[in-house]
Amino acid sequence: MNMRLLIIFQFVFVSLSLTGCGKTPVDKLISRLEGTDAESQYEAAKALEEYGAEGEPAVPALAKMLQHDEPKLRYRAAKAISKIEAGISGVSDELAEALKDENADVRYYAAKSLSKCSSHSKTTIAKLANASEKIDEAAKVYVAKALCECEEPGSDITDNVRALLKDSNGDVQYYAILTLSHIGPKARISLPELREILKSNDPRLKSAAELAIQRIGGSS
Repeated sequence: MNMRLLIIFQFVFVSLSLTGCGKTPVDKLISRLEGTDAESQYEAAKALEEYGAEGEPAVPALAKMLQHDEPKLRYRAAKAISKIEAGISGVSDELAEALKDENADVRYYAAKSLSKCSSHSKTTIAKLANASEKIDEAAKVYVAKALCECEEPGSDITDNVRALLKDSNGDVQYYAILTLSHIGPKARISLPELREILKSNDPRLKSAAELAIQRIGGSS
């Protein structure tokens, strides 16, 4: 090989190394997610749980997996997204749809993922509000927390949130109170229930209810 060819070869090798022959570990896992081998997809989704926010590029592929026929893959996808905790706003509609999944673990981790994001579409917020009436107790805490975290919850979910005030779980009640406080004056219909909570023995609920009543425009 003459010197000129050697130089060209070295240049091509270095260029490929810098631009992409070398995929990152997350890129490789994404390729496995997009494959057709269910076991490989399962293991890739499980591995992504360890990457935290660095796994964000994989979130769209994981969200697509939420529609897979295999329940164990949908579960792994939802759990991985909840562990990554980034890029959730871009797939919130898919996660909200997963709240209706037949698998309890999928519902749980979809709700948990949504509770870690404050920017949701109106469609997602509506699905969260509707799910709050029917979803199992383990997931309901995260549905209530997701509604509480919404930047603009909207007054149209007031009735759904009022129903959560009667839940037996104190955390669900607490998040519901905070959500009504966030909605503000348009949640005036909830004042009677909030005043009832002032009789509670739970100081956290009483304090939150007092603040909510003030923000809504009633008097505690």
